[in-house]
Amino acid sequence: MFTALISTALLLTGCSEESKVKGNILNGKASITLPDNFVRMTDSQLQKKYPSSNRPNEAYQVENGKVSFAFTLTDNSISEDQLSQAADAMTAQLEDFSPEVKEMQVNKHKAILIEMTTPNEDDAEHEIKNAMLISSLDGKLLISTFNTTSDLEEKYLSIGKKALETLSY
Repeated sequence: MFTALISTALLLTGCSEESKVKGNILNGKASITLPDNFVRMTDSQLQKKYPSSNRPNEAYQVENGKVSFAFTLTDNSISEDQLSQAADAMTAQLEDFSPEVKEMQVNKHKAILIEMTTPNEDDAEHEIKNAMLISSLDGKLLISTFNTTSDLEEKYLSIGKKALETLSY
């Protein structure tokens, strides 16, 4: 049923099921169905896009990095029951960006989606649309993000958020 709903949603957004690529992430600990043409960032691309030491474990991009998925399995212990508290702490830190929070189920796991718009340091004309999905994987905080610049929002935002909902582990 869930797969049928996702397939229908993807078809409605102009992206057929045949154009999907199923991929293992985080050394096989999880998987996600990414839209076609996303390629894994090299270590040097990760360092450039995420210069801090808190860069994601892995990331995928299109449109020269203007659209990306990133995945970070932290060392922070967390249960599904503690996700709401974690989301509250994150949204408090992100308060300036007016985050919107939605609790959801992703493949039978509790998850929380945090959406916001942030400034783009590389291009002041185009803000960044962010969708951050937090969940608990093996008792650790998993942060899965999708970002697109506002000029590509119409083409990618809906598809990116639907892809986050295919996360499984």
